[in-house]
Amino acid sequence: GVCFHNLVGKFVVQLSVGGKQKTLGYYNNPEDAFAAYKVAKEAQIKVVALRHKDVLKPAVFESLMNWEVTP
Repeated sequence: GVCFHNLVGKFVVQLSVGGKQKTLGYYNNPEDAFAAYKVAKEAQIKVVALRHKDVLKPAVFESLMNWEVTP
């Protein structure tokens, strides 16, 4: 997600990938941080959906591929 990092004085974007927390970057404002998070999270959802496509019902797969992060 996005949170303010007091020591750095910027907004940090983090995402869990494969059970590990990854820092994606630091941003001066929450809007830019959220935009970066949105792109990364939606891409990660697609990666997971594609990895499990053969066991997902078509409607579930399609839903995951079209999923969007909203504020």
